[in-house]
Formats: sequence, structure tokens, C-alpha cells
Amino acid sequence: MSKSKGPDKEKRSAYIPSILCLLNGLCNYHGKMYVFPAQKRIMSLLLERFNINISKATLNRHLRDTEDKGFIKRVRRIRYDKRLGTIFKSTLYEITLSGYQYLFKCGVNCIKQIKILKNKLKKLFQGPDKKDKYREESTGLETLGSILKQLNGLIAMET
Repeated sequence: MSKSKGPDKEKRSAYIPSILCLLNGLCNYHGKMYVFPAQKRIMSLLLERFNINISKATLNRHLRDTEDKGFIKRVRRIRYDKRLGTIFKSTLYEITLSGYQYLFKCGVNCIKQIKILKNKLKKLFQGPDKKDKYREESTGLETLGSILKQLNGLIAMET
């Protein structure tokens, strides 16, 4: 019989809605789609709002679980100093589209954020705006499908 350290996966995944709600609330408060709170701040807010008292190591484990499930993206922000070397700064947290969809299933009203992310994705994968007269002429590579067709045509020509 093996002993397991800490709560099992089901217990740990029970904290995911709380962490997502907390990050969503911070994003809404600051009017951004990302936040960069300190770990102490996250722990104090979890205790204050959700009555969850956890250590820094446990918080990092829950954040890793949340990131592994694809609900958030974390970006460590570092700075390099000639004298001190690498200096670690705060971590930037961004809730992904699947994270907002999960929050919506949990009953959190986040339709506005879902629409913003869907529009970002749509703009990322669509070609230049036809109404914009200052953009260059279209190269025929506006969509992923047209790019793949072009590449398949080049490969077929070489063989």
C-alpha cells in the first residue's frame, strides 16, 4: 500500500473553479484579459473569498493542474541585471477560451470574455480586411486552408 502525498487528483481539481473565479474577478476588476498577482495575494484572496487556506507549494500545484487542463496560461516574467543576474518578477496569468467555457458551465457570467477571445482568434486566422484600402494586395494566403493548398501544389510540382 503506497501513501500518497496531499489530496488526490479529484480533490485537487475541486480547487480549479475557485482559482479560475479568482483570476476572472481580478481580470474584471482591472479591465484586462490578464493579471499578474503575487502568490501571496492569490493565497490571501483564496482564504478571504473562498475560505481556502493553502501553502505556496500547494497553490503552485493547483495552478499547474489548472494550466495542464488548458484553462490558464502562465508566463514567468524575468529581467536580467548585469550585477545581479536573472531576477524573477511576477507571473502573468491569462484565462484561455476553454477556461472561460469551463467557468460558464460553472455558472459564471463570462460571455463578454468568450466573445473577445473568439474575435481575437477569428482575426488571427482570417486574411486582411477587404475594406482597408491601405493594406497590400492579397497574396491568396489568407486562410490556413489556402496556405496548405499552396504547399501541396508546390510539393506536387517538385515530384
